[in-house]
Amino acid sequence: MEKNIANIRLSLNRKALIARGEKYDRYSCKIDETWIKVGGPKYHPGAKIVEAIHHYIKGRERKNRKCMVYFHSGGGYGGSPDLFAPITNRYALEGDVDIISVQYRLAPEEKLPAGVFDGYAAVKWVLENAESMGIHPKKIGMFGDSFGAMIAAGVGMIMAENNEGDIIKF
Repeated sequence: MEKNIANIRLSLNRKALIARGEKYDRYSCKIDETWIKVGGPKYHPGAKIVEAIHHYIKGRERKNRKCMVYFHSGGGYGGSPDLFAPITNRYALEGDVDIISVQYRLAPEEKLPAGVFDGYAAVKWVLENAESMGIHPKKIGMFGDSFGAMIAAGVGMIMAENNEGDIIKF
């Protein structure tokens, strides 16, 4: 089964690479990307520390920046921050925001709601560490594409349950 999942992920990644073409790659020369570790059980008992890419515009002052936490698509079993980097680079440049692109845990190795817990913990981590990354703590939002939008919706539901609906603002 592991080999089948690996082949499916490889196929998904290849199709995504072909589909995006060079249209978005023109933004990478204007964006810096730094891999970071975010989240973990400190922020939610069901979360693990996961990797993310911090995308930010080269040459911009690293102070009081707006930030969007991004959850990639991929059906819950594929995709990754680096695969979607050309797209998130475009979002960062055209939106004049920093993007934190989160690699939440994927199926079938991890079942829902593991990815949602990772997403929630990642958002809380960004809020706690915002100033050290040059991000304004009151100018943080979140979004996702397709399955990533489901992760973002799940994160919002956890925040609502915890009476934290006002902790992210953009």
